[in-house]
Amino acid sequence: MNEKNEFSLPKTDFLKGSLHVETKRCGKPNCRCARGYLHGPFFYRRWRQGGRQKKAYVRQENVAETLSAIARRQAMDREVATIRKQLRRSIEA
Repeated sequence: MNEKNEFSLPKTDFLKGSLHVETKRCGKPNCRCARGYLHGPFFYRRWRQGGRQKKAYVRQENVAETLSAIARRQAMDREVATIRKQLRRSIEA
């Protein structure tokens, strides 16, 4: 049953959201972060789902791949918006 449909699209990664860099304070009184030298940087992807903001940690070795997937999603969203605009114009004409 694993027949390929001639109309199927190749599987690619598209990620919603954006990538953010954060530093953290651990709260230990004798730690360097108590003197202002925070831990990090840590990378997080943030996006909205069901009206709520979600957050996921991104390992440093996966940052480039994650940024690339976010950029692909943004490019696809722009293309879809352009197509919708063209469809609206053709319907109105």
